[in-house]
Amino acid sequence: MNKKHLNDHKASIRLFVYVWLMYAVVYMTKNCFTGAMASIVSEGIMTKSQTGLITALFYLAYAPLQIVGGRLADRWRPDMLIVIGLLGAAVANLIIYINQNYYVMLVVWTLNACLQFALWPAIFKIISSQLAHEHRIRGVYYITFASTFGLCLTFILSAVMKRWQDNFLLSAILLFFFAIGFLVIYPRATKKMVPDDDIPADALHSNADIDETLDTSSKTMFRKCGLYLFITVTVIRGLIELGLKNIAPTLLMESYDDISPAIGNLLNIIIILSGLVGMFAAKAVYPRRITDIIKGMRLFTFLMLPMLLFTMLVGKINVIFIIISLSLTIATAAASGLFAQYYSMKFAKYGKNGEVAGIVNAGAAMGIVIQSYGVALVADLWNWTVVMGLLSALCIVSLILISFLYPKWKKFTREYDI
Repeated sequence: MNKKHLNDHKASIRLFVYVWLMYAVVYMTKNCFTGAMASIVSEGIMTKSQTGLITALFYLAYAPLQIVGGRLADRWRPDMLIVIGLLGAAVANLIIYINQNYYVMLVVWTLNACLQFALWPAIFKIISSQLAHEHRIRGVYYITFASTFGLCLTFILSAVMKRWQDNFLLSAILLFFFAIGFLVIYPRATKKMVPDDDIPADALHSNADIDETLDTSSKTMFRKCGLYLFITVTVIRGLIELGLKNIAPTLLMESYDDISPAIGNLLNIIIILSGLVGMFAAKAVYPRRITDIIKGMRLFTFLMLPMLLFTMLVGKINVIFIIISLSLTIATAAASGLFAQYYSMKFAKYGKNGEVAGIVNAGAAMGIVIQSYGVALVADLWNWTVVMGLLSALCIVSLILISFLYPKWKKFTREYDI
């Protein structure tokens, strides 16, 4: 596929705004079961581990296919990959609105994950390679807000909808609408794109200064940069950040008698929005005060640990303190997550940003798999204090792994000049 990008700033902004709104809706729809969990458990329709299994199977299929999707996003037209994901998700949501048989939902939601295999890598490819050069770093930063906004929408809708099934109908309608719109918006943008050969010498990711003696195969680069170690860190971060966002309403509802499922969902919006504070903090320190991505991840992971340890007091102290602690945990985790997006963007110089984004997203998805069923099962078998203790221990493991990763990354960035 010929590499092209937008020089027209207005067209670049229009494309980004549409992609941002589209991804926010996609993220909202992916979390329909998560948002409905408190109501489903409260109504006695399913247990926490049953609803968790549906989400776990989604991400169990989604995670490895992100790696395949990342490779395809670097080689195929991203618009077709995105439309396949949107239309597939729309059909899946519609089927679940019509039929709530437990086994039907398990199968359909898993197929939904398979159809979304390349959606995020293709979106990341557009933002990090096809927008105007001046918009790419800011685009990677602002697209992280879309996931926060989308997750907030999930819990807002779950709180105000009379029937949790209606979330799936609305999701199907919105996904279909955005798929049709993207088929109009993207071709118009491509008409204004110019070949990457026209990139000026001082552009951010110019290929002109690549050392031809370097081995730029994915296998070698990923081994040298410690990507496979980085994935483990990403799995843990995804388990903690997305896990807490998913379980917070149920955790609060079961730990405090005066919190209903609706109130739990509304309180969770505060916790989710705290992630924006973390991203603002990360943007403030990088690259002005912290110039190394792995150092930034280490700092915010270290700050996360005491907040997690404090949440072990859930149910024993006033709920306000638990909400503050959960919010600060999410803020620090979100900051670390932003550094992961910058990490993927570093590989744009070698045309591997889509592939790395897919691999990193696969790691985050595996974290959700473990959380969705494993953490819910621990909560069913023991209690939420044990869950928070487990997450704290994993945070310590993550800090140790980041310390091993740092020297490899530093050596790699010097060798490949990124």
